[in-house]
Amino acid sequence: MRRLAIIDVAGGDQPIANEDESVWVVFNGEIYNFAELRTELEARGHRFRTHSDSETIVHAYEEYGVDCVHSSADVRLRDLG
Repeated sequence: MRRLAIIDVAGGDQPIANEDESVWVVFNGEIYNFAELRTELEARGHRFRTHSDSETIVHAYEEYGVDCVHSSADVRLRDLG
């Protein structure tokens, strides 16, 4: 898959999964507050394998469920569990 890579160009290949690979994401966009969100999620015990902003999505979904996404854009999350 080709993607626009700005953050973690070397390590942010997609799809990206959480620690146990139960949640995956393919994402094309930017998480503007990902640094703050990452710090919060790490404090709650989440472990990141990359420095990609996209990886914050899988951990935020684990922590908050579909409420992790608040946007006026057309956003779709699919729970495969």
